Amino acid sequence: MKIRNIYLGLKDQLPLKRLWRNWRNGNLKGLFHIRSHLRNDSLPKISYPTKASVIRAAESMEKKIGKKFGNWKCLHCDGYHVGKNRVKTTLDVK
Repeated sequence: MKIRNIYLGLKDQLPLKRLWRNWRNGNLKGLFHIRSHLRNDSLPKISYPTKASVIRAAESMEKKIGKKFGNWKCLHCDGYHVGKNRVKTTLDVK
């Protein structure tokens, strides 16, 4: 992880109200996890060079699949990634 990417990743979570909400819900912790950069088969996720390009890709996926997709600045590489939130099940609750 580069310090610059950590700064840009946290800045991407602004405004402060959103940053605080994501911190409180535990979603911000996932930003630091290596799985935010890797797919299930351990290959890197598709990296988009700009915020505008990842937003367009997420909107396109939403129209195609019909589910909400998010985007984030990756702390592990210099790009942005797109994905959907994991659905929590009763097995996830501890």
